[in-house]
Formats: sequence, structure tokens, C-alpha cells
Amino acid sequence: MTDDHFLVLGPAGSVRLPNILMPLRMSNHGDYTLGLACRWPAIKAEELGVEIYPGFAATELLYNDEGAVTGVATGDMGIEKSGEPGPNFTRGMELRQVRADRRRRARLTRQATDIKVRPLEGS
Repeated sequence: MTDDHFLVLGPAGSVRLPNILMPLRMSNHGDYTLGLACRWPAIKAEELGVEIYPGFAATELLYNDEGAVTGVATGDMGIEKSGEPGPNFTRGMELRQVRADRRRRARLTRQATDIKVRPLEGS
């Protein structure tokens, strides 16, 4: 980070507070963001052939003919409030051999246990 600004927000707008009045713990000057901390491992993983799709949520599990989980499908993007595809509509993707983050994995685990499927192939 290069600069800190502390604002008091109200219905009429905002007022900037002087940094000198803020506790030292509130100062982020010179700190790194989590995005920067995750960039290096992501680059190394991609060098090893891992494909990373940030910003895409897995919405459903994919199964083979025997009922085993084989991957996930991402959600459609660009859906209007009415539920119809909008001008920027993009169909979701089917991804195989996926490793999901904890929150998404928990949601998909609940989905899998609700319908009693076998574990992911190769596990």
C-alpha cells in the first residue's frame, strides 16, 4: 500500500480524519495485500501446468455414468435480474480434476452427500 485514508461516512458525504489521530494498528502503509501474497504461488502453479480460474464459482458437481464425481460446472455469468441471459451472457464451463477452495468445497460436499454419490475418482 502506498497511502492510507480514514473517512467518517455520513448521509451528507464523508470527512477525512488526519492519520495522526489513528492508532498505529490502523496504519497499513508499506503492507502487502493478500492478492500480492497469493500472486507468487499462483505463478509457480501455472508454471507446473495448473490452470487457475479466479472469480468463477463452482455451482454443481459433474458425474460419470457410474455416478462418480468427475468435476464441477461453473455458473453462468451475465444473467439479468429477470433471469434471462443479458447482452454479456457467458455460459459456465465444465472443469475436470478440480481443487476448490474451502467454502466452495463445503457447499459441493453438502450437495454430494444429499444425493449419496461416490467420492471423486482417483481419490
